[in-house]
This record gives sequence, C-alpha cells and structure tokens, in this order.
Amino acid sequence: MNVINESLHQIHQALQTGEAASGANAHALLAKVLDEQVQDESSPAYGQFPKIFGGGSGDYNMALFMLPTLIELSAPQGSSLPPALTDRLDRALRLALTAVERRWNEEIFDLHRDSKSYTNIFLLYIQAFLLGGRHFSDARLTRTGVAQWKRWLSHVAYTGIDEFVSDYFTVDFEALQRIRELAPDPAMR
Repeated sequence: MNVINESLHQIHQALQTGEAASGANAHALLAKVLDEQVQDESSPAYGQFPKIFGGGSGDYNMALFMLPTLIELSAPQGSSLPPALTDRLDRALRLALTAVERRWNEEIFDLHRDSKSYTNIFLLYIQAFLLGGRHFSDARLTRTGVAQWKRWLSHVAYTGIDEFVSDYFTVDFEALQRIRELAPDPAMR
C-alpha cells in the first residue's frame, strides 16, 4: 500500500471542498507528506518519497507516481495554501523533478530491458518531464520529455509494448493520455 500517495489524493479532495476545517487538515497533512521527501543529496533516493510515513525510500518510482497530484495541488489549489506551504510545495516539486532526472542514472532503460517490463515507469518518466516543463515553463524539461518520448516510441516500434497483460495497463493508458494532452509537438499526438 502506498499511504503517502493516497494521502496526496485525500489532500486534493479535501481542498476541493472549500471548507475551512477540511483545508486546515489538508494543509497539516500536506506538510507531513512534504516532511517525508528525501533531502540528502548523496542518497540515490534524493527527492523521492517513501510509501509509508516514516518508512524507507527504496522505491525510485515514487516521484513519478506522485508528481501529477503534487502539480495539481500546486496549480489550482496553490492560491488556497498558506504562503509558506506554497513555497515548500514548489521546492518539493523541483526536488521531485530532480529525482525524475536522476531516475535512470543507475538503472538504464534500453532494448535489453524488455523482460523487466517497465513501460509504465518509462511513460510516467516522460509524463513527468512534460508536466514539469509545462508547470515551470521550462523548455529544457519539455525537450527532454519529447526526446524520451521518441526513444520510447522507437523501442515500442522495434519490440512492441511491454506489460500489455499486467496490472499496470491503466497506468500506461492514463500516462499516454496525459502525454498526448501535454505534447508540444502535434506529431506526438
């Protein structure tokens, strides 16, 4: 179970109600979630989050799964957050994007990785660059997302889609939908 990611969804829902009590509880829970982000630059998990409060952060995919909700919390609800929490969320987003950029530093995705079936993770990786590029108006992140999309598409054209019978097909489909929406180049759509 991924308690931290589920907490983000609860925060999002609570902030959408507009109720003061729900908002205060959501602010406190968001601060608690942000406290869990790995701050140690020397750690391979730098910028990641654990799955549970107080847990270890050995899963290098957490930022990939959490980034869309973190950005949603920042964009529409950002104005309802206290200024200090808005600043913390912005720093957490930038740190999560650093984790995304570091994601494949030690584990390489290439044509020889088919047996590991990481389609969902690589699509979330592409999505993260495109989301971050749009959110921060960062052309470099967007270009990276486009380049990684071309890399993935070349892989799929050569070997076919991985994970077509796994439980992750919904993650794949949702990421593909979001990538299509975020695509800066009509050829990507």
